[in-house]
Amino acid sequence: SWTGAVFYQDYKDKQIQGTVDTALFGLLQRLDNVPKSHIFGVETDIVLRPVSGLTLSGSASYLKTKVDEYTATTVFGNILGNGYGSAGTKYNFAGNRLPFAPTWSLTGDIDYRVPLGNGGTFFIGASANYRADVDAYIGGSTLKIPPAPYRSIKTFPFRIDGYTIVDARIGYDFPGDRISISAWGKNVFNTFNVQNIISYNDIITQATGMPATYGVSLRVKWK
Repeated sequence: SWTGAVFYQDYKDKQIQGTVDTALFGLLQRLDNVPKSHIFGVETDIVLRPVSGLTLSGSASYLKTKVDEYTATTVFGNILGNGYGSAGTKYNFAGNRLPFAPTWSLTGDIDYRVPLGNGGTFFIGASANYRADVDAYIGGSTLKIPPAPYRSIKTFPFRIDGYTIVDARIGYDFPGDRISISAWGKNVFNTFNVQNIISYNDIITQATGMPATYGVSLRVKWK
């Protein structure tokens, strides 16, 4: 089976993670409103069952986002020179993309199930999830970090790189479909991935995703 959609979304006052430059505490984070922005997107899903017991599924989405109107303090504050504005001025972010909106998101899953003579079912499968790079703040891909002594070795510290995460599973459904046991692994290739990057005044912190994780699960259905 196959499904797909094309969409356009026009936003007014969309809330994003923003920055305010205070006299007492310096740069602080706050929810901010983007007066005008829009998203054009395409998404599709497909499910195939080429042979008995085998299911292949996948989905893809494409997003093109744009800020139409938004002027605010950058995460670097009001820095003299370097195109970031002078003290007491704001930066015009029109033309930048929205934060946390990857251009491409792809997922794929393979699942194989074999019925056994005793009425149980053996299953094995794996899935992969890809996310393209995103910006943690509006302008994360265009605001180059100023010269030293600033606070990151990355040229664009608020751009989050894309990554692919692979999960795997193997298990057995007991006869009657009431009890199932499985062994699983998440992020089996131990791919380093960043979920968020936050600016706290003169500090940059990042929240990372889970490393390779393995476990065993027991599922019981109660009637």
